[in-house]
Amino acid sequence: MDQTTRVIISMAILYGALAAGYVARRQRPGLTAVTPKILRFALLFLDTPLMALIFWLMKREQWTGAWKLPLIGFTLSTALLLIGIAVARMMRLKRAEEGAFACGASISNIGFSFGGLLCLMILGVNGATLSQVYTLYLNPFAFMILFQVAAWYSGQVRPSGLVLGFFKDPVRSAPVAGMAAGVLMNLYGPPPPACLEAIVTVWVLVATAAYSFGIGGSVFVRKMREQVRPCLALGALKFIVTPLLAMALASLFELTPLQRQVVFIVSMMPMAIFAVVIAGLTNLARDLANSCWLFTTLATLPLVIPIYLVVTRFIH
Repeated sequence: MDQTTRVIISMAILYGALAAGYVARRQRPGLTAVTPKILRFALLFLDTPLMALIFWLMKREQWTGAWKLPLIGFTLSTALLLIGIAVARMMRLKRAEEGAFACGASISNIGFSFGGLLCLMILGVNGATLSQVYTLYLNPFAFMILFQVAAWYSGQVRPSGLVLGFFKDPVRSAPVAGMAAGVLMNLYGPPPPACLEAIVTVWVLVATAAYSFGIGGSVFVRKMREQVRPCLALGALKFIVTPLLAMALASLFELTPLQRQVVFIVSMMPMAIFAVVIAGLTNLARDLANSCWLFTTLATLPLVIPIYLVVTRFIH
């Protein structure tokens, strides 16, 4: 199966499962209460062992300079948080809307529910593994910085127990533990079996379908028409500003060709669903967050083939 076919199939699964979740919720409104359990199941029982397997598969030579990737991710998210605040103020958004917009601008869907999936389908297991190295900054950044920013915007001093909760809640800590187990297996364990790469590819598609179905079950389309300006502004940040900043950082850090390809792919990803979660937990403008997430997720679909062409033809 060639790369183009793999990308088409993976996008069909991602958006098909998203649509299936949305339709299922329309027919059974009670599904909204079940979707957090679906996402929790995917994180614990699909994502966690997947982390171990892909880090076990990663070739040793690809570790060189990999520490630069999460540093680039952290720098990019911090810069976009500040840019998001500035753009929100230019649009004269209300305080709760400004907080939701800034958090959405800061983080993108770079896990296996989108960015990691594309890296796997275009670049193979090593690209997928590097994409997950890139995400190492994300949990500490989200729980220790973004939550504090969101709490400030909503008038809360600080969400209680967020930092300690990272270590107590297996949903947050288990994927990190999976990564650590994979690294240990890579360094000290036996070589992975030849069939493992094919197993990982199928596993990623199953995890993607689970994530997308769960997320689709929590989507409300009707609110997007009321948030046109923020949606368009966030789209410009995600698909123009973010990749330009990301490739400038990639040049500054002198990355390998594969690392530059990974950085470009993840920099073109839509707003992270976790930004919607943050908005909900801290009483920010959830309708704005949900609308911006849905708009950027749908807008990414026609960009997938251009992303593939840029990565395979121009980034070497």
